[in-house]
Amino acid sequence: MRIHEGAFERVALRCGSEQRTYRQLIDVVKSKVNELDRLACIRKRVVVDLPDSFTMLEWVYALWQRENSLLLLDPRLTAAEKADRERMFRPEAGVSVQNGVASAAFGVFSPQVDAELALYHVEEQISQTESPEQDALIQFSSGSSGIPKMIVRSKHSILAELEDYATEPYSPGTDSMVLCLVPLCHSFGLLSSAIHTLSHGGTLVFPEMLKPGIIMQTIVEQQITHVYGVAFHYQLLANEWDKQLETEHRWHPELRLLCSGGPFPETLLQTMLSRGLPVGQQYGMSEVGYIAVQWSGLPIGSVGSIAKRLQAEVTDEGELVLALNQSPYRFEQAQWVPHSGTDREAYAGGRLFTQDLVSLDELGRLYIGKRKNDQVSIGGLKVAISEIEQVLRTHPQIVDACVVSYEQPSSGTVLEAFVVSHEAAELAESIIKEWLSDRLARYKIPRRIRFINEIPVSPAGKIIRGVLLKEYCHEPAAAN
Repeated sequence: MRIHEGAFERVALRCGSEQRTYRQLIDVVKSKVNELDRLACIRKRVVVDLPDSFTMLEWVYALWQRENSLLLLDPRLTAAEKADRERMFRPEAGVSVQNGVASAAFGVFSPQVDAELALYHVEEQISQTESPEQDALIQFSSGSSGIPKMIVRSKHSILAELEDYATEPYSPGTDSMVLCLVPLCHSFGLLSSAIHTLSHGGTLVFPEMLKPGIIMQTIVEQQITHVYGVAFHYQLLANEWDKQLETEHRWHPELRLLCSGGPFPETLLQTMLSRGLPVGQQYGMSEVGYIAVQWSGLPIGSVGSIAKRLQAEVTDEGELVLALNQSPYRFEQAQWVPHSGTDREAYAGGRLFTQDLVSLDELGRLYIGKRKNDQVSIGGLKVAISEIEQVLRTHPQIVDACVVSYEQPSSGTVLEAFVVSHEAAELAESIIKEWLSDRLARYKIPRRIRFINEIPVSPAGKIIRGVLLKEYCHEPAAAN
């Protein structure tokens, strides 16, 4: 993954008054490569646990230039969640915040952080088949089965994605000013926004804080041409566009907004279109990167045509299936089906069942429906309902638990938990939330926790979530 070298004095990274030119970025990356080379024992696996920052991107480039296999940890994960992922990855070294852990302060971007490189002790070699292609990026799913899936992206896979992305109409180019509002530890922020922009000579901009006024000020003052965000960010900005129209300063006339991570609220979309602001949609998954993107905002509801590098089909049930040369998982997963006769080959070609129900129009444009599994999107981040339920059931005073999700016009997807406890009088919603905060990332914690006598189940033993949604979720929570 190269850094553009056509205009060394052009600004590559900017946040407030802090900036890096392409020459400065290239020089810093070289110095980090030299630091890594001095530790000859680091041959492959390195974990990076840093908050979003220029520093984080510099380390990513340095590690990829050495063809290291890189695990990026989400700073919002708890210490226990990070430890679980590291045990599966078995890193030889790690880059983290000096004298501390990566800060997960919401809505704050730190251009520069003090990072330290440390060696890890690996007692034994990983007992798993190595990929025939160079592993470049390791990510983990949200853990819908209770154990997060270890997702492997090869260098070839990422380069093919970036090559495809560059051909998409209106994608950022050399003169683009790109505002990134999404986390760099996920593919949408790292590959589509950051790496693509920096490989084509554009300027990647970050707001100093995720506050509506500061974001709008950045859009106008920096004359942003492209914005990467999720529905949450555009909800934040809903009232700022009209305020800006009352001033003499305007945003770039060709400003384009892109949303990923879940459906865009229809009422907000209509409001944006009425202001002449098209909101494009991008659809993808960690296993393969972006699958489809359209920056124009039209037709409404479409995420564009499926990327040229991907072979796709839609099953009779409407599920999107992708044909891949090798499994995107390090360990066996149900949604990956190897080609007939190759089941024993860990990296043989096969089909990836996305678990997304989709449709295609007569022009081949893709429309995304519901999920087949229990994953929901909270602020653009995938959350597995079953994972939250399993954690709740480990509480010593909780007998059973169920989590439901529903949509609210003002705030999007909302999670509520229902718990059964024989000692409910001694528990309180705040106590359970505090207990969960040590075990789950903040965005996975349900907004409400209700106490009920029993979880409704069908004769077959399946939870009837519809009963809970109907009886409770649109009524105020009772005081504990």
